[in-house]
Amino acid sequence: MDVEFRLDFEVKVLSLDENSGMIRVALKPSPRRYEEKKIEGKIYFLDKFDNFLFEKEMLLREMVKQLERKPIYLQKQDIGNIDDYIKERYPEIEKELVCLTPHQYKFVDKSEEFLSVQELNTLEFAIVSIDIARSTELANSIEHDKFLKIISIFTDEMSRIIPKFRGYILKFTGDGLLAYFPAPSLIRMNDLSLDCSLCIRKLVYNCLNPIFDKHNLPRIQIRIGIDSGEAYIVELGNILSKSQKDIIGSVINIATKIQNAGEPGNILLGHTAAKLLHTMYREGIEEFESGSEWPYKTSEREKYKIFKIKDDAEFKL
Repeated sequence: MDVEFRLDFEVKVLSLDENSGMIRVALKPSPRRYEEKKIEGKIYFLDKFDNFLFEKEMLLREMVKQLERKPIYLQKQDIGNIDDYIKERYPEIEKELVCLTPHQYKFVDKSEEFLSVQELNTLEFAIVSIDIARSTELANSIEHDKFLKIISIFTDEMSRIIPKFRGYILKFTGDGLLAYFPAPSLIRMNDLSLDCSLCIRKLVYNCLNPIFDKHNLPRIQIRIGIDSGEAYIVELGNILSKSQKDIIGSVINIATKIQNAGEPGNILLGHTAAKLLHTMYREGIEEFESGSEWPYKTSEREKYKIFKIKDDAEFKL
């Protein structure tokens, strides 16, 4: 649960050679994140989020370390504007709810496809754990067919939206799911996992629940937990009955525990994922009180912090 170092810059394009594709840029440490200080003739930067002071030379060394022998990927989400997406999905979801019929079944597992072609047995992941809060109470309070409609619509929409953020569904858990957002971009995968979670929450509360209201179905409440770190890619089971690629690691357990610690509607993040977020997102989170029974600690034996999205957060570049 050790955290990496996040570098955020303001980027100014100096020149672009369209023939060779060579681009020259000037990078300036983001003033929203760093405050420049001069101490005893040396230039330092103070990370205002983590209260961490470091020399200018350290910033350059860390930048080289993070970029050395690594390709630069521009990983973008494909959903566009979430409000436009909701407008598009609303009539389709309503139609699906009213005329819910069994789909022609075909086994599909994009996660299996992705994990099967990985050359390494370990990889960095941002893990997202989502569940429907108080689902047992919900299941016991309504007819089975209505409950199954809710679960079917929910899982269908999750299956549509997560891949649009470069994520994969690892498994469904009956009343929720586990998803992961893998490297190549150690930094960007955390931003994508949070952006996806924000969109999922908005889809549930601004689209699914109004539709459920309209059709006399109960609203659902969700909790989301996020953390990031290294996990092992393994093959579980046996071809005699069931064999599959899976990922195993403490980061998955912690993301699930973080999700369980939240209240309905919460999006919570572990310290590792939070520290690796872009400045825009760091400005919109605050520390969450995890309680005295929270067992997880850093390698320095300090309490492993949890953060939550502020109620009034607005994310602007």
